[in-house]
Amino acid sequence: MSDPNVSGDTASDPGSTASRPFRFFPFLLVMILLLGLSLMGWQGYEMQQNQSRQAAQLAIIEAGLADIRQLKERQALLSENIALQQANLDRVSQIFAQQGELLATLQQQKLGQKDTARLAETAVLVRLAAVSLRVYKDPAEALDLLKKADQILRSARSVAMLNLREVIAGDIANLEAASVIDRAGLYLQLVALIDKTAAQPFKVLEGEVLMPAAPAVAPAPVDEDVWAQIDRFWQALWHRLSHLVDFRVGQPAPTPMLTALDQQLIRQRIVLDLTSAQYALLARDEIIYQSALGQVSENLELHFDLTGSDGRWLLQTLSMLTAQSLEVALPDLDASMSAIDVAYDKIEETQ
Repeated sequence: MSDPNVSGDTASDPGSTASRPFRFFPFLLVMILLLGLSLMGWQGYEMQQNQSRQAAQLAIIEAGLADIRQLKERQALLSENIALQQANLDRVSQIFAQQGELLATLQQQKLGQKDTARLAETAVLVRLAAVSLRVYKDPAEALDLLKKADQILRSARSVAMLNLREVIAGDIANLEAASVIDRAGLYLQLVALIDKTAAQPFKVLEGEVLMPAAPAVAPAPVDEDVWAQIDRFWQALWHRLSHLVDFRVGQPAPTPMLTALDQQLIRQRIVLDLTSAQYALLARDEIIYQSALGQVSENLELHFDLTGSDGRWLLQTLSMLTAQSLEVALPDLDASMSAIDVAYDKIEETQ
């Protein structure tokens, strides 16, 4: 069975079913309004936060701009200071340059004075070396003098002095390359010849006989006539010439034997000739040197026995000494002399 109350209410309110959806409309509207207000409030809050952040960023940017302005001001001040310091540095550099030029001038003057002194000493030594070559023919002394001049120029730094030293070095090389006579060795060879000839035996020739001594010739009387003088002269001449030719067979007479006095005189003559050769060697006299050695060679071959080892040594040594010429082609020092004149001119130009 059905409830009569219920069926009656339903039958009595036929529009209640149609009005139910409209009940929730105000509520929905209120909810939408509240949601909109909430969204608006949230957006306002977000906008406020964005404005705050933008304000903070703007403040930071303004602070940065202020810092940039300060940096620019400082940079401008620094640029001014740099320009001022650069100007001061330029002035100081100019002062230093002037001082450097003055110092260089003073050093050049001092160097010129030193170079002048060095050049004067060098010129004296080179001229002495030239005299040693041209006058005394002494290349060893000239070489020693040139080496002393090179030693003086070793501390020089100027171009003129370095060029001069280069020229002197060339002359030193030429002198060292030139053939130099060993005068000390030749002198000792002559001394050895003197010692050897003192003990060298004389040779004995076939048919050598001891000739009688010449008769003593009485002094001519004061009242001697002309015929007596002619007769005495003829006897003396006959005694000198009679032993040279044997008139019986027409052959040379026997060679007279050398006496001890003759041998002593021959040895003394050889020693005298060798001594003359020594003096000529020291004096560089080619003519006397060769003439003295020629006399020694002639006496050795004529009177001494040269078949032994000592004799052969005498001949070889004498031949070597005779072949040695005292005249040696020596270089001149004209290049060094000219270089000295050029150095003087350059030093005068710099001063």
